[in-house]
Formats: sequence, structure tokens, C-alpha cells
Amino acid sequence: MKNVTVTICLMVAVLFMAAGQGFGRIDFADGQTHNISSVIDATVYVDYQAPGMQTTVNLPNGGYIPSPYTLAGYTNGRINISGGTVYELYTNNSSQVTMSSGAVTNLHANDTSLVTMSGGTVSGYLDAGHYSHVTMFGGAVDYLLANNWSYVTMSGGTVGDLYAQSTSQVTMSGGAVGADLSVVGSSHVTVSGGTIGGQIKVIAQAILTIDGSSFAINGTPFTSGEIKSILGGTYNFEPYRTLTGTLANGNTINNQFRIGDDASIVLVPEPTTLLSLSLGLCLIRRFRR
Repeated sequence: MKNVTVTICLMVAVLFMAAGQGFGRIDFADGQTHNISSVIDATVYVDYQAPGMQTTVNLPNGGYIPSPYTLAGYTNGRINISGGTVYELYTNNSSQVTMSSGAVTNLHANDTSLVTMSGGTVSGYLDAGHYSHVTMFGGAVDYLLANNWSYVTMSGGTVGDLYAQSTSQVTMSGGAVGADLSVVGSSHVTVSGGTIGGQIKVIAQAILTIDGSSFAINGTPFTSGEIKSILGGTYNFEPYRTLTGTLANGNTINNQFRIGDDASIVLVPEPTTLLSLSLGLCLIRRFRR
């Protein structure tokens, strides 16, 4: 497949200006691979209204799409960020974004799109919605918002705040949430590894499942089961409690938490803990006989 490098000459050739607005736009929808390695003062569309083309746009070092312009992928278009900078990035339909380096201010994942992040930074927010799937192996996101049937899988990297709402699903097996983890609405978050630096808030009908062992609440052992609100109202009026324990991957958890309304935290012992409990019960029964 032919590689096409976007240069100033090419940009002038394909750029058109909307009358009286000074707004530029570049469309890539030819099934080829395009490298943006310079400053582009225009909005870039990849496979807009061009299903099946699978056009690829690469943004290596030197590539820069500044504010107020955006980079947007549509209908199976592919965007690879390996060192460039984008002010606003949109993924729509079934487009795919792979980010291994570089910087994005805000990233919006929509409409069954796929975002894979192994490096780089999202300095504003990453908004995952509408059946999109975000996978984080590395990199850093200041604020990650999962909503509207989105799926987020996190095994590495760092997130400042992680906020799951609506009917989103988040699975965290590694990495770090530097500040708060908020689970709201009908969302479901499962944590089996990684670290959480701030508070845990579980609100409305949300469920937070934590896999591990040696759990305790305010120092009192709580092996497994469901933790609910104490007062049955909003989380703001709940007393702070502290959950400690060891997650399934060996990381420790030691966080203040509050639960509001009908939400719950479900503690699930890891298989080795379940085996130990089962053996203990068998020994107790045999001793009693």
C-alpha cells in the first residue's frame, strides 16, 4: 500500500476554505496510508462517508493539529499516533485509534470505535461512550469518563480520575488511578489489580466488584460478600469507611470509601482463598465428628 506524506504543498493542494470563515478541512478517504509530519492548520477527516476504505493516517513526531482543529476517524478508518500532537481527537462508527506516544488534549470515543493506548498522554479527558471500547496498556490520561454502554479495559498506564457512569463497564487489572474512582448509575467496575490513590465512591445502582483476599473494613475482617450503604441515602451523608486487602494480582488496597443509595461493593475472594476456606471448613467438620 502506497505511503503518502502530507507536506505543505500537498496541504495547499487539498485544502479548501469555507467561505468567510477561514476554516480548513482535509479529507482522506482513498484506502491509502498518509503520514502527517508537519503542522496542519485544518480539520482532518479519515474515511468520512467512505465505508470499507480503511484509510490509515499516521501522526509521527512533528505532526501537529492545533486548536481549534480536530482529527476525526469514521467508518473503519485507522489513526496511529506515535509522537505527534492533536488538540481534539474523535473516533466514530467503527474507526480505530492506536496511541503509542505523542499527546492529545481531549479524546472522544463513540459508536463502537476502538481505542488502544500503550503510551502517550491525554492531558484533558478521554470520553468513552456509545459502545466504544478503550484498552489501556500504558500511557497517561488525566480524566477518564466511561459512559453509555462503553467498555474500558485497563491493565497498565495511569489515570488521574476514573469516572464510570450510566451502563458502562470497566475492568481494571493493573495500572494506577491517581485520584478518585467513582462508580455511578448502573455502571459496573471490576478491580483485580492496580492501585487507587484517592477515595472510592459507589452511587445509585452501581456495582464495584473487587477480587482479592485478606479484606477488612475499618480493621474488621470481611472475607467476602456485599457491602451496602449504612444509612440508605445519598453517599454525601454516609460516613467514611476504610477498605484494606490484597488484590488478586498482589497489589494492595487501602482506601476510604462511601456507598450511596442502592449501590454496592462486592468482595470476591480469589480462588486460592476459596480453596483455603473450603479446606478449613472440611477440617472443622471432620474434627467435630
